[in-house]
Amino acid sequence: MRGPDPFRADTTRGESWFLKASPDELRRAVQDYRAYFGTYTVDAAHGIVTHHVEGDSRGLYTGSRQERRYRLVGDSLIIGNDTTNRRVLLRVP
Repeated sequence: MRGPDPFRADTTRGESWFLKASPDELRRAVQDYRAYFGTYTVDAAHGIVTHHVEGDSRGLYTGSRQERRYRLVGDSLIIGNDTTNRRVLLRVP
């Protein structure tokens, strides 16, 4: 999700807000949010996690394998190359 001010639909418009959305609202919704899901495998020796994508929000990664470099620093999992992308996940007790 893009930050610090990503697109948010007006909650009073309900879950079907997109049926009456403007082209700009639809563009922002797609541009500001990306997601995929599936299983993953980890190659700890090489610091690579491979996501086996079963579905995604834009239809670009579905059925693909997405390799990402990762490293563990304390209680943080850092995924990405620090140049084009970087995701930091923190352990919360």
